[in-house]
Amino acid sequence: MNARVICTTNANLPKLVAEGKFREDLFYRLNVIPLTLMPLRERDGDVIFLAEHFVRMFAEKHGRGDLRISEKAAERLLRHPWKGNIRELANTIERAVLLCEGGLIEIGNLFLLENHSVEAHREGAGGGAGLRAGTSLREMERRLIMKTLDEVDGNRTKAAKLLGISIRTLRNKLNEYQQGGDGADGTILPDGEESSFRPAASDR
Repeated sequence: MNARVICTTNANLPKLVAEGKFREDLFYRLNVIPLTLMPLRERDGDVIFLAEHFVRMFAEKHGRGDLRISEKAAERLLRHPWKGNIRELANTIERAVLLCEGGLIEIGNLFLLENHSVEAHREGAGGGAGLRAGTSLREMERRLIMKTLDEVDGNRTKAAKLLGISIRTLRNKLNEYQQGGDGADGTILPDGEESSFRPAASDR
């Protein structure tokens, strides 16, 4: 029986071999034709291509119909460093697909780390999370979490995956909001907005 083995890793295997953390014989068995793929931040030409692919994929998955990325949102995607590479891009686009209203993904739907600013809101939030200029980072974080939970019917496992955080972090955030009266338990929020999310009995 003939077989081919294709392995991928983001670890520095020669360094791990030198440190005794990876078997040297296995490394040389696998290291026949090594291919080094540059990180996404060094492949500007692939960012929009991949983003549009993910938009189509997640729009179909979540029944959102035809969606496209606005010109400003595309420019913002190109400026992002993408330290999490394609996985970060995929999570970003899936969040945007869930949170955007209408058929156009705007900057405010991306919720990139550097995007949490008043400037980004002014550039075109598109109303996806109902944020206003001057909204604090903590409030933006809370609303994004609650919006995501609403979109996935309270499924914390799915919400954590979309948000790019662990289920434990999400659980801690929800406990924090409950203790602080931030609406995670269905109470009235500070600005009069009522959350429709109710804590699930399990993480499903």
